[in-house]
Amino acid sequence: MTAAIGDSGVALLPISADGPTLVNAVRRAARARVGVRAGVGAAPRAKELPAELSDREVEVLRGIAAGCSNEEIAAVLFVSINTVKTYIRTAYRKLHVARRAEAVAWVMSHEPLLRGRAGGDPFRCRARTAATAGPPTRA
Repeated sequence: MTAAIGDSGVALLPISADGPTLVNAVRRAARARVGVRAGVGAAPRAKELPAELSDREVEVLRGIAAGCSNEEIAAVLFVSINTVKTYIRTAYRKLHVARRAEAVAWVMSHEPLLRGRAGGDPFRCRARTAATAGPPTRA
């Protein structure tokens, strides 16, 4: 699946796009300096993170941006799936986003600021193979 680039220079993705597709599209758009729109506009760049985001919420957001499913994030962080869903809900509320694609765009636009939070290392979810990978779980 590829993103279509409209007349405005914005890459349009179907709202049903899976996590890895979203991550790849956002990365390609960032390299090409093209905006990404999935349902609603991408988050603008900011100079600082919202102070109320907890380190755990930042870790979960980084997992989402890495294309991990909720189950994979739970396994990496050693928490339950319901705990991950709670972190997602509270982070979305604090960031004023409603969809996973918006959260990915927010994380990508704030990546330099996130390096100093929650370990700073890139989030790594378990390797998914074509035989075991199903559609990612949404919050």
